[in-house]
Amino acid sequence: MRSVLISSVGPVLSVCMLLGVAGAQERVKLARDFFPGVGDGRKVVYIEVADDEVLLFDSADNDAYVLGGRALEIHAAHAKVKGVVVIRSFPDGSHGPDTSGVAPKGNDGLTGANGVGDGVGGDRGERGHRGNTGDPGGPGRTARRMALFIDKLDFDAAPSALKLLNSGEKGGKGQTGGQGGTGGRGGHGQDRECPGSRGPGNAGPRGAAGASGTGGQGGPGGNGGEIVLNKALFGLKGTSITAENNGGEGGLPGDPGALGLVGEPGGAGAGCGTDGGGDAKHIDPLPPDPYVPPSPSQKGQEAKIVCKDCN
Repeated sequence: MRSVLISSVGPVLSVCMLLGVAGAQERVKLARDFFPGVGDGRKVVYIEVADDEVLLFDSADNDAYVLGGRALEIHAAHAKVKGVVVIRSFPDGSHGPDTSGVAPKGNDGLTGANGVGDGVGGDRGERGHRGNTGDPGGPGRTARRMALFIDKLDFDAAPSALKLLNSGEKGGKGQTGGQGGTGGRGGHGQDRECPGSRGPGNAGPRGAAGASGTGGQGGPGGNGGEIVLNKALFGLKGTSITAENNGGEGGLPGDPGALGLVGEPGGAGAGCGTDGGGDAKHIDPLPPDPYVPPSPSQKGQEAKIVCKDCN
């Protein structure tokens, strides 16, 4: 009977010892499980773990730590960083909407006046008008507040660091400028009178091509988002923790529009009998006006990095 009791107690003690070891192990919560996925409509990513749980950030999951313009708030008594972990407000290369299409073409130049009077040729055709300016690019999104309240933060690998990138989104690209208008046709030279002494008119020169339309201004960059740290984390800023919340860069300007076409020459005045007609060779167009670039795009505003309980 005694041997039965001893044998039955042994397994019970063994199980208790195993439970004790398991209870001593850390209860780990993966930070990646809290971040948004496709179709996630939250405006705030809120993370809170129990005091006996460890929130783990792993650099292997950096692609998951993207807020997409949402706010972030983290509460944890204990967290670990494995490798160089980066939390971003927006994905790399993200920008505001590009404005597609091409701005309208500039107006065509008017036809030059026909020559009137003895030996008067036609006037030069009017220069084509500059293409229309493209519409601006769309604005970049503003980064939202990023707040981390972590009492104890361990770094679990070498090199290991936490980077908080809460800058605004870059603006979108402006629209392509419009094509310049076609130069106006030159005026016709007057015919030689027959009989008479009035000379024939020369052909009016071709109107110059319209200048390229100015590309649209790049969209304004989004504002950076505020970063709030508790005292324990704020003391690590600049060493194990780096924080950046600049304004987003302005978007790229739109491309210049195409040059317009040169106008047609006017007709030379006709001769009479053996008397010659007007000259049709003076048809060289003027050069187009120079391109006018758009105004520089606007950068977003930088936000603050503050300590919640440093005072």
